[in-house]
Amino acid sequence: MVFEVISPSTREKDEKLKKEIYEREGISYLVLVYPDLKKAKIYRLTDNGYRKIFDAVKDKFAFELQGCAVELDFSQVWV
Repeated sequence: MVFEVISPSTREKDEKLKKEIYEREGISYLVLVYPDLKKAKIYRLTDNGYRKIFDAVKDKFAFELQGCAVELDFSQVWV
């Protein structure tokens, strides 16, 4: 699982190039975090590449990793 904090100056590189690298490396989850928008986009790796599965603002999300669930409360991230 990778959390990538997106800044305006590196946004294009983070959203495209790094996403392709993480996909190629087989990272199960990619979370793009936008602090200025107080939002996160959650992607899950599938056989066809990353698929966006959730937009988190003030939500909880449970990441499933090898039979283990890890829940993150995004309402606490932006505090």
